[in-house]
Amino acid sequence: MVIPWMYKLIYIFLVFFIWSCGIENNDKSAKNKLPFSEDTLQYNYLYFREISHYFTLRNDTIDTAFYSIKYPQFSINKYNDILRSYILIEGENNAQEAAGSFIMGYNEFVEDEATIQHHFAWYRKIECLITMNTPLFFSMKNKLSEYTGGAHGNNYVFWSNFDILKAEKIELNDILAKNKQEELTKIAERYFREADSIQDTTSLDSSYFFEDGKFKLNDNFGFTDNHLVFYYNEYEIKPYSEGTTEIRIPYQKIHGLLNIRGKQYIESIKKN
Repeated sequence: MVIPWMYKLIYIFLVFFIWSCGIENNDKSAKNKLPFSEDTLQYNYLYFREISHYFTLRNDTIDTAFYSIKYPQFSINKYNDILRSYILIEGENNAQEAAGSFIMGYNEFVEDEATIQHHFAWYRKIECLITMNTPLFFSMKNKLSEYTGGAHGNNYVFWSNFDILKAEKIELNDILAKNKQEELTKIAERYFREADSIQDTTSLDSSYFFEDGKFKLNDNFGFTDNHLVFYYNEYEIKPYSEGTTEIRIPYQKIHGLLNIRGKQYIESIKKN
């Protein structure tokens, strides 16, 4: 026979047991949902395109100006806010505003009384791709091509990298150990000369735009599976006719130049 006070004791025990199980399950669920412990950030790509209502005819081909963009949209909105200025590089608030501004510029050009004829339609095409996504950081490559008149169009590539925990852009000094910039520059110059087929003894004075003919790293860099990449756009260090330059430095060649943070980024790439 169970006496009344024992019913109360059993009831209290059961309530405490169920409550404890709930806390344990909730803790496990919370750990699984932590965005920075094991999982990478979730995102999808958005597309937007707008065309002008003015058409042009050239060689029996009808064309019109257009603006198109492909860009990542993260599930956590603060990263979208951080990325905006690296996607819309002219300071627009959104893709619609950027497209509208570009198309309006073309329309005004067509409507201008000084414009007698136009044979080539303008275009701007932006493609922003997440090239690296680890629990610690992600890299984005912004490829922009455009034509707004003149002898030829222009093409640009802009790399940007972001620390997930800090929610901020990664600068080159953020990954280098103290006083290692000069050593990295020397290593990079060797790969630069190799990429452009330049002999070690050849001067950079005549064919390149480096100040005083001295090689210099820029801040347009990104991470790949196996390399740290530096990218020089058209006109940046040499004439348009000579194209672009991409320097790819294997991580093992610069491991000793990286600080703890830089090494953690590289390690996170290997694990993913």
